[in-house]
Amino acid sequence: MSASNKLTPIPSQRRQMFDQMKQLYAAMERRAEDGMFVGSTVEVFRNALPTASSSAYVRLFDLLEVAGFAQRLERGNRYKPSTVKLIKTPSWDEFKSLDASKIDLTKPPSSATLANRLSLVERRLPSIDLPRYIENLEGRFSLLESRVKELEGRDSSEST
Repeated sequence: MSASNKLTPIPSQRRQMFDQMKQLYAAMERRAEDGMFVGSTVEVFRNALPTASSSAYVRLFDLLEVAGFAQRLERGNRYKPSTVKLIKTPSWDEFKSLDASKIDLTKPPSSATLANRLSLVERRLPSIDLPRYIENLEGRFSLLESRVKELEGRDSSEST
């Protein structure tokens, strides 16, 4: 088996990926206003593709962007909805003409890059001085450990 066959999807996988991507796009389009979907992309994914694996979630959104069908403007979270601009309905002809390397099944999804992960942590913890916070926790743990040892020492002397 050649290396290229290991890295790129076979035609039936490629068609399945396209079909899932089109279903996902259609589900967002039904809830969109003026070409903008605002809401939970995870919820839409689960409702549109209940049998798809959770690992397909990132891959399908990446494909929508790479193919130029949609653009994620703002990544949501539990407290804030995602915003996705729906550009055009996925077309099989456009999708199958994509360079195979752009739909590589083995590459890590773009959301898994270190820079994106660090940015996410920074957004979630904007006002925390992390080194000072860790130092504070270490001090509290040390104090707690010494109190536990002190209490254990009392228990053993009382039982004898």
